[in-house]
Amino acid sequence: MRKAKEKSEFENMIRFQMPGRGAGKMQIQVNRQGEAYFGKPLLDALKTEKEQIWVEFSHSEDYRIIEIKKDREEADFRIPLSGRMKFQEWKEELQNLGYGIPAEYRMGWNEERKSWIGRLQEVAEAPMV
Repeated sequence: MRKAKEKSEFENMIRFQMPGRGAGKMQIQVNRQGEAYFGKPLLDALKTEKEQIWVEFSHSEDYRIIEIKKDREEADFRIPLSGRMKFQEWKEELQNLGYGIPAEYRMGWNEERKSWIGRLQEVAEAPMV
């Protein structure tokens, strides 16, 4: 009787859907290794006809908000076309302020400021097992 019940449970199993990749989101993530990842949709929005992506990149004092402005004369920050870069200082500042790593900023367009604004998402660290 038990084997028959187990068999019927397996017949009704629901398949998991593959989750979306982080690179497919309007986000920036800073990981434990001190690398910053710029999501592909954000990179696409920042790209111009130029070979490199130069922007004005700034943050609030508490690092909760970041802002990216493109096509500016003050553009002094280069984002690699791969969307991946070492940025140990950013990771260390976030940790010093008590934020969990990895840190994730969800980005959105701000029409009034004509810039991309990112807000730090409160993400709890995964438990160590």
